[in-house]
Amino acid sequence: MIGHSLGGVTAYQLAARHPDLVRAVVVEDVGAIPGDAVLDVTNWPTKFASREAAATFFAATPAPEYFLESVDPNGNLMFDLDDMMAAQRGNVGDWWADWLAVRRPLMLLRATNSFLLSADHAAQLVRRRPGTRLVTFADTGHWIHREAPDAYAEAVRGFFRSLPEPTTSRPPAG
Repeated sequence: MIGHSLGGVTAYQLAARHPDLVRAVVVEDVGAIPGDAVLDVTNWPTKFASREAAATFFAATPAPEYFLESVDPNGNLMFDLDDMMAAQRGNVGDWWADWLAVRRPLMLLRATNSFLLSADHAAQLVRRRPGTRLVTFADTGHWIHREAPDAYAEAVRGFFRSLPEPTTSRPPAG
């Protein structure tokens, strides 16, 4: 299971609550306490006159390229503003119990320029959950997979290749 940001919280929650569904977990740039930072999108436009107008608007956001990709060729925003707010609010909380309950191999990816996962919090995650593998990506921000795709892919592939082969059990014959 691989998850980034809110998806990372979802990934380790799934592994904690339904370990039979998960063999290993990669969590990208989020911790056990994501914080209460919610980007207020409630008054954003849902239609832009052009891609240039959308680019200008999103230039003031923490992730201009990310949000620009959410505008279709006709200038329509491709996500619902209320859903975006609900998803962000749903991620606010203290998820230590889930983080500590994961019994599957877990790799944490951290960006040095992250606005969400500090070096101190990443160290605490590793310290409190022995066996967590931490990989830090220098000079990257929250979207490691976008900013350092080759290094990201190498880290994830290496982690999954390092896992023991799964054992398969067959039901007894007859």
